[in-house]
Amino acid sequence: MKIFVLYSELAGYTMACMRRYAEVYGGEMHIVRWPVNPEAPFNFDGIPGVTYYERNDYDAKGLIALGERIQPDVVYSAGWIDKAYLRVARHFYRQGLPVIAAFDTQWKGLFKQKIATVLSPFLFRRSFTHCWVPGLFQYEYARRLGFPRERILTGMYSADVKLFEAVYAPSQAQKEIAYPHRFIYVGRYLALKGVRELYHAFREMSAEVEHDWELVLIGNGPLKAELAPQPNIVFRDFVQPTELPQLAFAAGAFVLPSRTDAWGVVLHEFAAAGLPLISTDAAGAITAFVREGYNGFLHRRGSKDSLKAVLKKVIALSDPELRTMSQRSHELSKQISPDTWAATLHKVAVGE
Repeated sequence: MKIFVLYSELAGYTMACMRRYAEVYGGEMHIVRWPVNPEAPFNFDGIPGVTYYERNDYDAKGLIALGERIQPDVVYSAGWIDKAYLRVARHFYRQGLPVIAAFDTQWKGLFKQKIATVLSPFLFRRSFTHCWVPGLFQYEYARRLGFPRERILTGMYSADVKLFEAVYAPSQAQKEIAYPHRFIYVGRYLALKGVRELYHAFREMSAEVEHDWELVLIGNGPLKAELAPQPNIVFRDFVQPTELPQLAFAAGAFVLPSRTDAWGVVLHEFAAAGLPLISTDAAGAITAFVREGYNGFLHRRGSKDSLKAVLKKVIALSDPELRTMSQRSHELSKQISPDTWAATLHKVAVGE
């Protein structure tokens, strides 16, 4: 099978899924990609069966011509934000090929979303045969666009589960000796990521409550310069995905403070590594990987005080309680994997 992939910014977890498809089913992945984001400069090793093409090298006609040379069995498009991709999707839809619209936009009832539902019979449903979404919040949007249930696929995003779960058992053994009192954040230093609220929530908590926890902030971005170093706050630059498991090994809880986050693959990653999770209620991935009071806690998006209250809940837990949450996160992480992702794609490719 040949898969023609029209993608945006590639990430390590994306390539873990595509690598797994090539390994299990022997298919060819032809991937058109946007330029690498300098704030998240992922490096990808050569993967047998995977060929890359640079989006900036092609206009819509050039992409269609490229697709005709490839002769794909399936076209996979990262939604319809790229209008050239939409033209390619419509071209191959008219040829009778399965064409997947993969998107992570949550249904919020916005005016532009309502317009999209009106246009869908004339635009999206004449360009795509299937929708592939990560979870429940996006499934609602796909249904409102008019796609039948049997044409809506779930599990569009998966962490590189094997990479992160490799540290689970050894970290559990270490946690039995001494549980690491360390919060970890991984992401860009942007206002919408909530990193400012996290920084100040932790500082205020530290002034109000005596504790021995530290906060590790990992990433790059424009807000980094305004956050002053503190004795119990550690700053680290962006790291490659392969380095994250060892950071998870040394952490006690993961924090996702985003004001908006369509999904949040990092929740899946750190669940697989076995960390209790603190997440914004904006993240779509909470429907799969966070159970309030079971393996983590939710806070209101954009609220420093709500986040501070949750941080206090975590530091008040005993080490045995934290280890139990850790185990529960790991179990929840098994719902989705690169194997389930590859199987879903193959099912469309063979027409099942």
